[in-house]
Amino acid sequence: MAGFDYVRTKATAERLIGKFGQSATLRQVTNSGDSWAPTQTATDTTIIVVDLNERMRDSSGTLEGQTRRTLLVSTSAGVTPAKGDKATVGGVQHEVSEVRPLAPGGTVILYEVDLAT
Repeated sequence: MAGFDYVRTKATAERLIGKFGQSATLRQVTNSGDSWAPTQTATDTTIIVVDLNERMRDSSGTLEGQTRRTLLVSTSAGVTPAKGDKATVGGVQHEVSEVRPLAPGGTVILYEVDLAT
């Protein structure tokens, strides 16, 4: 029995996010040099995202009045988002508060990224 083709699923996710998503910018900052005087380098990468604004509900289903902003991020840009990165969506910059890769079978299909609001 042949295994499931996660590479094909990844290609489908990239195609659909590309079709229905929007461009955003991911800023990643790296430190180099001496630990007591590090040099910070910022790298901006254009990523494709689907912006999900979820209204939070409690366990009974009642709206709490809060929203959680989650992005579905395509893997097509070749970068891995991380907590603390900055994502600019619609001209507004947000800090990445959590990253959850969807990676069945060890193949990352997409990233779910929560933004601090």
